Amino acid sequence: MGKERIEKYFSNAKSILLIAAGGDRETLALSKMEFDVDSYENNATLIEYGNVFLQKNKTDIKIKYLPSDSVPEDVKKYDGIIIGWSAYSHIRGYKKRLSFLVGLYPFLHKETPLMISFLTKEERGRQDKIVKIVSNFFRILKNKYKTEPGDILLSYFAHFFTEEEIKNELIQSKFMVINYYNIDYGCVIASI
Repeated sequence: MGKERIEKYFSNAKSILLIAAGGDRETLALSKMEFDVDSYENNATLIEYGNVFLQKNKTDIKIKYLPSDSVPEDVKKYDGIIIGWSAYSHIRGYKKRLSFLVGLYPFLHKETPLMISFLTKEERGRQDKIVKIVSNFFRILKNKYKTEPGDILLSYFAHFFTEEEIKNELIQSKFMVINYYNIDYGCVIASI
């Protein structure tokens, strides 16, 4: 998540919504920075591990369950939103990602910072085209979602973004891109 980015973009924030909290690291770090944190995760094992870890570290914050690609049911305004380590890259399909971003609106104040980490690729190459063509041939036969350039199936689904693609998705969702980073992984800061 990058402490320096948190300090730079979330300095005026008191409350933070953390989606894809993982097992504990980000939740504990934000708590130690004196933020009021609501943490959500979709992996039951990580939730259990994280909550035990948080309890051992004497914090009363609990990581709650949230299904993949969704936002919490209880709407509350936050001073900042963080989408944890590459969770955005695991949302399959451009339209579903845009829907997720729009779903964040009720949780945002005007100019609330949104930080998203994601998997990156400098540019699209021949391999991306081949994967898309072959995959979509079989997807047509099975009537499945179309594969997009940047989609990769490892032991899990992942979408690797170019800088232009991630910025375009945010702009299409009516967000203003404030900054873009690509050191070790992609990170974008935006707001409405």
